[in-house]
Amino acid sequence: MRISLQWELWQGFGKKELLQTVCVTVAGSLFLFLLCLLLQVEGKLLVMVFGVIFILAMASGFFTRMDGNQSMYDYLQRIEKYHATQQKFLFIREER
Repeated sequence: MRISLQWELWQGFGKKELLQTVCVTVAGSLFLFLLCLLLQVEGKLLVMVFGVIFILAMASGFFTRMDGNQSMYDYLQRIEKYHATQQKFLFIREER
């Protein structure tokens, strides 16, 4: 059994993750809306509804913290930070 110290909508998905998911969903919804206006797609409402549901599902899965208190977003940030801090040695060994 896990005891949560902060409010969570479900396990691993709290206020911070909810805010991130809402921001991504709003941005994606605006993009879909503009795309539907420009492309004259048949069934615009259907495309919008399924698009927003898909974006919401993907964003909530991407930001939900799993075991080890780390989400996929956190994992990608750690990889980027690791590669940014690695030193490159351009030493060329001379043959004798």
